[in-house]
Amino acid sequence: MTWFSRSGTIQHRLSPLARLSLVSVLLFPAVLLVSSVLWVRHTQSALPAALIGLGVLMALTSFVIITRWGTSQVMSGKFLLFFYLVAYTALRFIEPDLTSPWFHLVLSLCLLTPVCVFMYRELTATGGNIRRAKFLLGGIIRREEWPDRYEDIRQIPEIRHLREVLRENPSPALTFLSHPNPKIQAAVLTALEFQPSWRKDQADAVIHRANFTDEPLVRAAAVMALACVSKSRHLACLVPFLSDDSAEVRRAAGIALLWDARTRWNDLRSHIRTALAQPHAGKDGALPCSGTLPVTAIHDLLMWAGETGTVGKRATQTLLRHCKKTIEEDGSPEAIERMVSMLQDPKVMPSIRVEIAHRLQNTSHLAPEVAVKLLSSNQPTMLRVIAAGAMLSQREDSRAVDVLRDAARQPNREIALAAAVIIQKFLGVDMGLPMGNELPNPNSRIAAEVTRRVIKWSAGEFGQSAVDTPAEGIPVPGWDD
Repeated sequence: MTWFSRSGTIQHRLSPLARLSLVSVLLFPAVLLVSSVLWVRHTQSALPAALIGLGVLMALTSFVIITRWGTSQVMSGKFLLFFYLVAYTALRFIEPDLTSPWFHLVLSLCLLTPVCVFMYRELTATGGNIRRAKFLLGGIIRREEWPDRYEDIRQIPEIRHLREVLRENPSPALTFLSHPNPKIQAAVLTALEFQPSWRKDQADAVIHRANFTDEPLVRAAAVMALACVSKSRHLACLVPFLSDDSAEVRRAAGIALLWDARTRWNDLRSHIRTALAQPHAGKDGALPCSGTLPVTAIHDLLMWAGETGTVGKRATQTLLRHCKKTIEEDGSPEAIERMVSMLQDPKVMPSIRVEIAHRLQNTSHLAPEVAVKLLSSNQPTMLRVIAAGAMLSQREDSRAVDVLRDAARQPNREIALAAAVIIQKFLGVDMGLPMGNELPNPNSRIAAEVTRRVIKWSAGEFGQSAVDTPAEGIPVPGWDD
């Protein structure tokens, strides 16, 4: 039964004419009340005015519901049943005229209209979708050529249409899990990607298919189909796929399990630590967390980032990815405040702090009052250089210039190139950097010449010369993805 469930999923597929019909159904009780005044004789003179007033009130309420929540609420049942119940009660128990045939007609319409709407919704949500699903599945079975990658299968138009049809009930697709062609199995499972609800034993059938197949494509599609499961035993069945032999399956498992990291992390943290430590997954990079990581996850990743081997490498990559998304995609004051706290925390790895500072500076979120705290000599050199750039972008500052001179004296070309960008851009000294192009490789001849000029500038041997062309297009080296 779908009377009170998921009305929005059905509503967004309705045509404009169907939506207009639903609005008419919601207004129909008010019309019945007003029309009863014209066709039914009442013994009390005040009763017609009361019925008209009630009808107008119901019509105004209907318009408020449609304006506020849209026509989807018409199909949800609660407003529809309430309006028709009020109309029936007012007509049946307030001075009824049982001798009038029109009175009985109006009462029958009050009872039969919601029943008809109920039947229409049930047929649309069950029988209609099943017929469409069978039609689309027939086309999928007849298809002969299939892509070899899960991402390519997702983009097939028939798969996208089938995914919408199966949102209410995945049963038509589950019968094809035992199809002899594994590409057909992967296709129907891809159509169930992020399936919002499962009926009894349906999720278990998908888990069984994933555990007993040799095809990585089928396993990846099955894991993505189960991304929205809520039972602990179902989530536990997905955990082993984080360490699967196939990189595609491991990525799918990471997306399926960590899209809701806020609520799942505490239950999965030990399994995630084990998955990060797998030697065969060392080249997978950062965890594919599509959602925001909770505070406990950040603390765990910071702890794991300090370890050696695959765990430390992938935990660091995950943190860097999280910082980039938080600053560049979220950008809210709360998110920036969290990043600034990590930036100032000396317990955080220098590479992560440098990345945060770089991203904050690129988005103009590195405030001078924060940057000035990073100029001290106990901070990592690259972090001090970025902070000096943030200070000089606002105003001239002798402390920032001193930091650049100290950094230029260190035998590190990457630091020298970073300092050269700031010197040329904000101090107007030509360091020989290309205008508007990528910075040279640290091992190139041009980088060696830039380093030589930076060292001479730090020693006071390099003359001041204005830059002929603007340097705003010079990128900061080494950190952009």
